[in-house]
Amino acid sequence: MSEADVEEMIQGPPSEVSLDASISSDTDLKLEDVLPDESLTPLDEALIRKSLEEQLYLLLEQLDDKERLIVERRFGLSDRDPETLAEIGSDLKLSRERVRQIEERALDKLRHSRRTRQLAGYLN
Repeated sequence: MSEADVEEMIQGPPSEVSLDASISSDTDLKLEDVLPDESLTPLDEALIRKSLEEQLYLLLEQLDDKERLIVERRFGLSDRDPETLAEIGSDLKLSRERVRQIEERALDKLRHSRRTRQLAGYLN
């Protein structure tokens, strides 16, 4: 063992280590491969989110097809980005104002639905 090796061992591991650092010379594993991903949603949160989505889609079934489509596109449901009234109107060949009116009518229906009260439990 060289003097440099002993000096390195005395100093201990570096305070900062790259995630691309190899764990050992025997394997291709890197540090990032074995560290837990803390950005993953815990199982409980995933189940609650799934339940909320199911309840939300049951609520949206009370709307007619055009109302449901506008609400889904407006609020970015069904894995899409939220869209403006003008974007939706352009696709549906409706004016921006007409899309707004349909959206307002749909939201009013949803506000007065019994299912809406069931969703309140998810808000805390």
